Amino acid sequence: MDVRLAIALIIALSMGFSVPAWGNYREAFAEGDYGTALKELLPLAQKGDVGAQFQLGVMYEYGRGVAQDNAEAALWYRKAAQKGLPEA
Repeated sequence: MDVRLAIALIIALSMGFSVPAWGNYREAFAEGDYGTALKELLPLAQKGDVGAQFQLGVMYEYGRGVAQDNAEAALWYRKAAQKGLPEA
């Protein structure tokens, strides 16, 4: 497993799941249902959720459920990094 993908999964698992979509996202991501994961992550990321922003960066970097796009990945990683997420 790629290091960034492993980190993404660890972050998702450690978020506390106070937002119901995270539980669905985690299950969808684990099952390889990246379309569902994207649908649930995008609104969270747009609202400023740092974990969702990082996860989107991973998805765009590796083309998981989206076309691989390093510029889009960098955009989401940058947003997460600006909020202090060192992995981003």
